[in-house]
Amino acid sequence: MKFPILAIIFLFAFNCHAKKTDSTESDSTDGSTESPSTSSISLANIKKSLKLTNKDETYLKNTFDISTMELIEPKSESDIAQQKFCIVKSQLKDKTDSVRIKISKPSGVKTWYNPDQERSFCVSDLKPEQSNNKLIPIEYHVSKEFQNKPRISKFYTEQSQVVPLKNQNGFVILTSQNYVNSESLLEWYNSKKDSLELKELEKNLKMFFSQMHAALTSLLDKKFLYTDFKPENIIVNKNNKKGSAFLINLNSVVSLGKANKLEKICVITPEFFPPVQGVTDSNKLAVGYVKTEGAKSINRMLSWQFCMAIFSLVCKEFDEKKSQFKDRVIFDKWKNENASLNKYFKCPSSKISTSLNDLFDNCLYKKSNHKSLITFEKIIEHEWFENKN
Repeated sequence: MKFPILAIIFLFAFNCHAKKTDSTESDSTDGSTESPSTSSISLANIKKSLKLTNKDETYLKNTFDISTMELIEPKSESDIAQQKFCIVKSQLKDKTDSVRIKISKPSGVKTWYNPDQERSFCVSDLKPEQSNNKLIPIEYHVSKEFQNKPRISKFYTEQSQVVPLKNQNGFVILTSQNYVNSESLLEWYNSKKDSLELKELEKNLKMFFSQMHAALTSLLDKKFLYTDFKPENIIVNKNNKKGSAFLINLNSVVSLGKANKLEKICVITPEFFPPVQGVTDSNKLAVGYVKTEGAKSINRMLSWQFCMAIFSLVCKEFDEKKSQFKDRVIFDKWKNENASLNKYFKCPSSKISTSLNDLFDNCLYKKSNHKSLITFEKIIEHEWFENKN
């Protein structure tokens, strides 16, 4: 009888050790992995989808470790050809730097910039006489200009290349830092909203959005306007207790030019876009917005998108209502109501702080001339940001 008893004791001890080992390995893995929203991709498949030239293929092979490539955008390889670009994660060759590489056909670059004129142009309405060799992707120009600025992702100029818009055989390759153990703010919030108390969530959001206010302000100081601000375009470090946040996807930036005036918007996400009186076609939002808002358009754009980004996170019903925001029917019903967005739609239904409610009350208004509308500059001075607890 002794042998079976000893065997049972041995098996029990072995199982306990195995569980402990599994747990330890799992914890270690969780601490070093990145967001799971990537998938492996070969350079051969990228070449096939985008019809890369041999020259560009050689450039990528000589610059990056192609064996480590993972697709970030679009989510499916089958969409690369249609969207004319892809963003992959890789490493610099012979270095440990983790990088994001954007590979795009010139026709896939939505915003171009003329440094001499300090003007930006949307590829969708660029006239033939404007399409000259002086144009460069605005994402390249701004990334290079702000490569040492805090809260804007580090840019690798020497590992990037640009080609003229008319050169449909070459490719634009833009390389920026890929932050290890990072994820978008949307992914971060969704992973924390059920485990953290609302007060703690708000505390983290204050920290992240304070940093983003500084990033957007630094762009504005140089007469550049970020037009597609949303949680997906904010990267946060999952393991950094200080809460480092970085602004990415600078392809939506437009130049305000020498006149410091908004003339064009090339990239928007309709559900994060300010209301435009009488415009229900989301494809015409940008044009209608510039004409309707006039001189107020810059501040209106920044303050609305900034607050809407916060609103979209704390409002659990936002995804359900997204289609209403996108097709603008929501604003036609709202136009005669003297109420802020969160009051009108009773969203968020969760008990957010009084000061955050007040922030929404003062920046998410349909009419840009509302008496209590808060400016983008003053948002950071609002009591919600001032109260660090």
